[in-house]
Amino acid sequence: MTAEDTGKIIVAGQTALDISPAFREYNLQRLADIFLPGKVVKTGKLTVHLGGTVFNTGLALKKFGASVKLIGKIGDDVIGMLTKELLKPFSEEDSMITASGEDSAYTIVFALKGFDRFFMNYYGCNDNFSSADINETNLEGASHFHFGYPPLMKRMYRNEGEELEKIFRMVKGQHIRTSLDMAAVDENSEAAKCNWKRILEKVLPYVDFFVPSIEEICSFLHPERYAEWVKRAQGRNVTQFLSVAQDVIPLAKELLEMGTKAVMIKCGASGLYFRSGTKSCLKKLGNSFDGWGEKSIFMRGFQAEKVVSGTGAGDTCIAAFLKKMADGEELEECLRMAAAAGACCVASYDAIGGLRTMEEMERKINNGWIQNELSSDEQLLLQKAGVTIL
Repeated sequence: MTAEDTGKIIVAGQTALDISPAFREYNLQRLADIFLPGKVVKTGKLTVHLGGTVFNTGLALKKFGASVKLIGKIGDDVIGMLTKELLKPFSEEDSMITASGEDSAYTIVFALKGFDRFFMNYYGCNDNFSSADINETNLEGASHFHFGYPPLMKRMYRNEGEELEKIFRMVKGQHIRTSLDMAAVDENSEAAKCNWKRILEKVLPYVDFFVPSIEEICSFLHPERYAEWVKRAQGRNVTQFLSVAQDVIPLAKELLEMGTKAVMIKCGASGLYFRSGTKSCLKKLGNSFDGWGEKSIFMRGFQAEKVVSGTGAGDTCIAAFLKKMADGEELEECLRMAAAAGACCVASYDAIGGLRTMEEMERKINNGWIQNELSSDEQLLLQKAGVTIL
């Protein structure tokens, strides 16, 4: 099989049930002002929906018309039963691996206007996901393999990522194109204390497209630098205070040096930064990747019509990118639709409720969908660095 074959896109990794209380608008300077001992906070309707990379990216791909196979674990508890019930409209309730006697994962998502999201995670049976859950049989017919959120899966990061490396080495051995996404973790957790530089040095040579957010990858590779960013943001979304030229590009270069063929770094509402390795390196993925090598592009984000929650925006952004890639589209079109999907996603508490079809997003772009602007200083810095701004 080659990357040019039209086959299924496999989405594997972390699963969760997301629980999102709705908040009315508060005039807050700090997120901490709402979480005070003894304080009563009035909330709105509770939204319960599928979450985690498997459901967010996988079901978005299905909505975009891709052929998809989901690989993830859920427990045989009440949350697991509810998860299967929510999967029925997508005909995916039987695709999950049911872990007998184990608990399902859940995430409580707090999304307040003007602030980055705040999560409370229980990882459940995701911690026991291993390379044994992915084999050559369930890779049959796949043209692309996407794995997400290894920092939320204990066996994926223990022993310097041995299981994660084993999975990607096996998949690449089947000549299947690959991508990897990350996730934020509690700074005091076991995952945060791992040597992620060492883990990524082992895994990224088997990853064709590495697609983390800027916050995630900086927190893992350079925690002290990330702490400075958080301090600078003072409780606001970190991406609002970053320079693509000074903060993002150096990390992209570092990741390419670790062995991945290309990186697409999600930078919040401002957009996406894509950087690729050599032309010959990308051409090995197939003829449709002729012209993808040696690129440095910043794709500006599109302005969202409504912002309810950023939950799943990065995952759906990846889904659109992978779908257009599978369709053999040019790189610039893949990035354009990725940014469009992210802007649509934020209109809903769940990952796919706010999504539009590919055709609808294309029409909106063609009708002059407004993009977020970069400062004149940032534009100048990017131009000096040889970055194409879209």
